[in-house]
Amino acid sequence: MPKVLKYKKGFTIRHHLDELWDRLDCGFKIKVQGFIFLVGLGVVVGGLVWANQRSEKREWLEIRDRGKAQQPLSKVSPVISEPSLRTETE
Repeated sequence: MPKVLKYKKGFTIRHHLDELWDRLDCGFKIKVQGFIFLVGLGVVVGGLVWANQRSEKREWLEIRDRGKAQQPLSKVSPVISEPSLRTETE
């Protein structure tokens, strides 16, 4: 099979990296690709965990802010207690 010239402009950095990749052992290539896959998977899982924590924090802050908004209203309205069950003659 005749060797086809991949790069017409000569020896570029990409050419050297391609030649280096072609000469590497198959086991090493699989390890590198597996490492890249695991790092990508870790980034995706980390992003999902971060987004979940962010949404839970936002919900918690909204609930807390709603609670703060209701407190001043409870201070304005008077609290009337029920009449005592004790009789005054005791």
